[in-house]
Amino acid sequence: MASPVYTVLLGEGIAPTGFSEIVFGPPAGFRYVVTDIDATETSSVAPAALSGFTLSTGGNGIVWMLGTFAFRQQQYHWRGRQVIDVGDDLFCFTGDSGWHFRVTGFQLTLP
Repeated sequence: MASPVYTVLLGEGIAPTGFSEIVFGPPAGFRYVVTDIDATETSSVAPAALSGFTLSTGGNGIVWMLGTFAFRQQQYHWRGRQVIDVGDDLFCFTGDSGWHFRVTGFQLTLP
């Protein structure tokens, strides 16, 4: 009989300075399936246009890119399916400070 699979928090972080990287990936023996990413620019500066961000894997595969139309103190959401294996971490590149990311999905045990 198959075991139930539940959504878990795979990682989260805040990019406190421009051009930050938030790196996380599955531990040995596991595989992540990212299903949802929430992003909010949390600085206290009045709403203004931002340079956005790129979330990608260590293998340079872009998972989500938000362009220069992003605004401070707004929430953005990505939903999909992206497999991340051991050694293929998820990282963020941004020219802004204060982006907060929460990434959820499935943590699967490898056979």
